[in-house]
Parts: sequence; structure tokens; C-alpha cells
Amino acid sequence: MDTTQLIHLIIDTSILRAEPYYKKEEYKSLEILVNKGILKIHLPYIVENEYVEQLKEPYLKKFNSIKDSLKDLKKRHSTNTEEVANIEESITITESNTVKNVIEDFETNFCTKLGIEKLDIEPHHAKEVFSKYFKGFTPFKNKKSRDDIPDTFIFECVRDIKSKESNTVVLVGDGELSNACKKINTTVFKSLEDFIKHSEIQNILTEHIQFSNFIDYLKSNNSIENFLEYHHIKELENITIRNHQIPSDDNSAQITGIYTPENIECDFAKLVHYGNKKIGVPVTFDIEVTAQLFVFKSDYYAEDYGFSSPEDWNDHYYSVESEYLLNVESTVIIDMSQIDFSVSDIDFDEISDEITMSLNAISDIEVAEKVAKKSKNEDIKCKCKQCGKVEHIPCGDLDWECVESEERGMGAENHYSANYEFTCDCGNNIALEFDTWEYPVGVINYCDATLKGCEIDKKCCYELNKEPQRNWFY
Repeated sequence: MDTTQLIHLIIDTSILRAEPYYKKEEYKSLEILVNKGILKIHLPYIVENEYVEQLKEPYLKKFNSIKDSLKDLKKRHSTNTEEVANIEESITITESNTVKNVIEDFETNFCTKLGIEKLDIEPHHAKEVFSKYFKGFTPFKNKKSRDDIPDTFIFECVRDIKSKESNTVVLVGDGELSNACKKINTTVFKSLEDFIKHSEIQNILTEHIQFSNFIDYLKSNNSIENFLEYHHIKELENITIRNHQIPSDDNSAQITGIYTPENIECDFAKLVHYGNKKIGVPVTFDIEVTAQLFVFKSDYYAEDYGFSSPEDWNDHYYSVESEYLLNVESTVIIDMSQIDFSVSDIDFDEISDEITMSLNAISDIEVAEKVAKKSKNEDIKCKCKQCGKVEHIPCGDLDWECVESEERGMGAENHYSANYEFTCDCGNNIALEFDTWEYPVGVINYCDATLKGCEIDKKCCYELNKEPQRNWFY
């Protein structure tokens, strides 16, 4: 790869799937390189259509689920079928508009913004593809491997570009296609992140700003650690995690709740430049999450999984929740565009509000362990809304009182309440009121919290009827 000449970059579907254009900071770096005249991006027809279908898929699944539910609803005795039909018509229009928006966003914010040249399937491609198909030549793994046909059409596009432009680079995560590209002497990167981190690309994106004092400031003030502790890690929401410890059929679960990151480590030695005065610091942290999974009913009764309050999902499965500790890798993006580094002796404390941080897409997740139930000595982290100070309130200090009890079909429903008040060092009066409903006895049915002058970001553990219960108060 020669950065003194125009780089012709071809992107494979595997790259787009792994690193969506609307999430990753690296795509903004590509835009900078394109605008500098350093990069020309090419997108094969197969890649474009495979990826657009992937973008549409989650929306279509949701709409299909809604339409299936409406069909079932129409079969019910008391349903007004005419009203449901009107809803179905409205859903169909909304589905069509949503798909249109997905395609338009891809065209506008990816293809147009990056000045992408689309590569059509040429007539001579078919002959080359099927010659390799019958002979089992690379990128086919073996003879008549139909699954490899799309990759072989992509490879023919790569070969066409390479025949005209010696400075050709391919981003591809697929091993066989990668090997085929290397055989025709193209430069190959297995990820967009690896391409951006390449020393020659980094040299272009550094902008040669002297900001070592700023880095020292971030280190000494634990700025990144503080950001992650108070940042809701929305990038983990609804993510599917997989591990042999998860007792669902495919050993997977979907994240439904997120705690506060802990054991945060920043690797300043591997700092990444993205251009436009943005840098990235690789981080790792542990985080506890709640995840939903589906357990076969016979397995649920045969094994002591320790799940509480299973819900019927269908005739064969329970929906349950469990907690897992994750090891997460990502990058914190720091925007320094509001800092004038030409000024000597900058007081970073004075301009700290102008320094913005965000979390790049999660690069790796490892399920470390299933979290055991914790004792009632766990703390609640209570953050003052006035000064931001965090106060640790031992859950064991909460004085729970049964304020109401009512007999129901499965026994008593008990309403427990606890209050905690204190004055922050800044003078702010803080009050917390927790309410929990237990029904049937031994099972937490519902929880709520009323907060004054503060926020909380930790679950509260306490004990009812000598059985540890874990509850999430918002």
C-alpha cells in the first residue's frame, strides 16, 4: 500500500456486517481520506445488495411479527376485523416507508458521503465464476460449492480493479476470499479498524497536534474512567451474548439490563487517530448485565439453575432472566475539536465541559461468568444531581417495613417500603423511597423507586423471608 498514490479500496460484506457505517468512527476517517484525495472506495454489486438486505432484515422481522399477531387477533371471537384490517393496511404502508428510509440512509450517509463507485457484474464475470465453480479453484473451497458463488463474483471485481490499479487494497474478513486476493498481490486487511490503525494511515490522520499535556490531564483525572462509570452503555442494549454457561438451546441470551462498568483499564499506548481532532483510547472493563434466555421446561425442572419467577413463553419453553459478568473491549472517542492547542498553558479544568466523549461500537465481548446472587451488603450508588458526588448506601442499612398486605389467589401480596435520607456535602437534600411488592410470598413481583435530588445506577439487594432477592430500581 502506497499512501503517496491514490488507494483503491474495495470493501467486502463481512466488513460492513461487523462494523456498521452508522456506528463506527472509522467510517468518518474514511470520509476524511476520501476528501483528502487519498482514497477511492469501490463497492461490488453483490456486497451492496447483501448488505442492504441485512440492513432491512431486523425491521422486516418486527413488521412480520406484528402482522402475524394481527392475523391471530382477527381469529378471536370479539375482534372487530374491519378495524384490524385498517391497522394491517397502515402497518403495510409503514413497513414500505421504513424500508425506503433504510435504503435512502444507506445511499446518502454511506455511498454518497464516501463518494463510492459501485461495481456492476460484468458479462465476463459469469464465465470466470463458473469455470472456477466446476474446478473448485479459489475462492471456492471445493468443487460446486454454491455458497461460495457470491464471494467469487466479488473476487472478479477485485481482479478487474487490480488489473488497472496497482495500489489496490481489499477489506475482507472471509479467509478464502482473503487468500484469493493475496494471490493476485492486493493488500488485504481483515477489518476496517486494522486499516485505520495502519501506521501510514495514522500518520495522515494525526494532524500533527501536540496534545501530550491533554493526555496527561486525562490520565491524572481519570476522565475516561469517570465517563464510563456515568455513561449508560447503550451499545450493549439488546446484544446477544453466547457462552456454554448459558443453558438455552443455542447457549445464547439477550441483554435486557446493564449495570455500571468496573475494573476499567485504558491503553493510552495504543491511542488511535481518527482525524478532525478526534482520538480513540482502547478500553477494557467488566460489566454485569441481566439477560433474557429461553430454557426448555424439562431442563428447567431437571437442573438447579437457580432462576426465579420463570414466565411461560410457549408450551415447551420458559422465559427467564439471569445475570452475567462480561469482559468488554471498546474504544472511547475523545473529541478535541473545541480545544485550541496553539494556546500555551491551557487550563483543561476550565474547558472540561467542551471535551466530549463517546463510546465506539463494542469490539469484543466475553462472558466471564454467571453472577451468583449477592448478599444484602451490596451498596447502592447514589449520585447527587447538584454536585455529581457519588454516595455509597449499604443496602443492609435500609429499614424495610411491610406497609400493606392483601390476600390473593396464590396467597398474600405484601407491599414493603424503605426510606433513606441524607444531606450531601454540597448542601443538597437527598431522599430515596423504595417500594417492593412480593407476590406470591418469596417472589418479587414489582419494584419502584421515588428519588429526590439524586440518581441511582445500581441494583439493590435485600432479604425477604430469608431468601435473597435482587431488584432493579430506576
